[in-house]
Amino acid sequence: MEDKDIKDVIDKESLAIPSSFSQRIDDTLSALPSKKTKRRNPIIFGAIAAIVLLMGVSATVSDTFADTIKNIPFLGAIFEEIGDSGLNQASKQGLATEVNETISTKNISITITDVIFDGTRLSIAYVKQSNEEFAPDYMNHFVEDLDIFIDGKLLHNLGMGIRAEQLDDHTIAGVVDINTEESLKESFTLTLKMREIDEEKGNWKISIPIQKIGDGKTILLHDQKEFNNTTWKLVKATLTPATTKISFNTILPIDAVENNDWDISYQLLDDKGIQVRPLSGHASGSPLDDNMWINKSSAVFAPVSHASDYLIFQAIMRPLKEAPFSVVEASLQNNLPIELEQGDVGKLVLTKMEYTETETLVYFTVYGSDPYRQTTLWFVDQNGNTYRSDDVPEKLSEEVYNFVVTFPLLPSLEQLTAVTVELAPPKVIEELRFKIPIK
Repeated sequence: MEDKDIKDVIDKESLAIPSSFSQRIDDTLSALPSKKTKRRNPIIFGAIAAIVLLMGVSATVSDTFADTIKNIPFLGAIFEEIGDSGLNQASKQGLATEVNETISTKNISITITDVIFDGTRLSIAYVKQSNEEFAPDYMNHFVEDLDIFIDGKLLHNLGMGIRAEQLDDHTIAGVVDINTEESLKESFTLTLKMREIDEEKGNWKISIPIQKIGDGKTILLHDQKEFNNTTWKLVKATLTPATTKISFNTILPIDAVENNDWDISYQLLDDKGIQVRPLSGHASGSPLDDNMWINKSSAVFAPVSHASDYLIFQAIMRPLKEAPFSVVEASLQNNLPIELEQGDVGKLVLTKMEYTETETLVYFTVYGSDPYRQTTLWFVDQNGNTYRSDDVPEKLSEEVYNFVVTFPLLPSLEQLTAVTVELAPPKVIEELRFKIPIK
């Protein structure tokens, strides 16, 4: 696997929030390797000031395809199949709202199937169909020219993420996450206005009534800490069935905005020291005065799955350039469990593999200081064929980093070599550790 591919896989489990518009925008786009008929392209990007970053779509659906959408098994379960762990849990609790609104161009049909709004982020499930086959290198974006309105008002400061899977040669299902630091009411009308879809110009519009779902808790925060000429101010913590969101501001000199040799990310730990899975991040920034800059930021994590008295929110640093990566290999030879040392960060222990007629479930445990990035794993057979998973590993235990992930059907164990990478442990910024009481 090339270094870029390895970095893309690792970065899907990172939570870096850009501190300026131009900072590493290209690095926020991850195109994960995949099978022909099931492609997943997680995309996370932050919008700064009044600039909205939206990614486009390239593909081609006749109106008749809209009728076939009802036969797609993902309807009503897109959040469970494609969404992150928070959306998965919320959907299983019956918190998704059915929409089933469709717009069609000459060649493309897009149906908004369900939405989830928990008060912190707005998530939209969609199905996209084409009357021509999607190209092998097709990028699963949403649309190319999109404006988002809340009760008729254009939404400026937002971040948008897309996760999509190709179900067959003509069909893509996906989830769009919209994050904003603007305050949203518990109910409103969301309007999506599209002016270009697959290079076809036009005007299309979908209006969706949105209602906040589920019980949530918001805790106002006032903690403030200093580090490296920058002030971090916590604003609030929001806990919902789908999300744990930490909102905070950073204030720094304008001339320091672009001078950054480290990748600052964030971790959230429960009161037992177990890290909560990172999901996304967003920042909108503007000058505070002639000399200072302010970022209004949010870090979004999976819901806290059990009762905790408090959370620890901490900033960590990684070098911006980690490549080239050193790979670690272990021949299975029917010997499980087997350990793969990952350098100073810790290790991955492969514990069990279950074979079905169509796929292989791989179970493993991670020990270390960066557990979600340490889940990077693939296999190589005796003929040099590489096997990678499209899926994000599912965490099985609240107190241990036990995971299961689905691979395509693998050869027998004696033919396989398991491969992971060595990682440098993140450097916790002790000056930026915040204790957040949530009881």
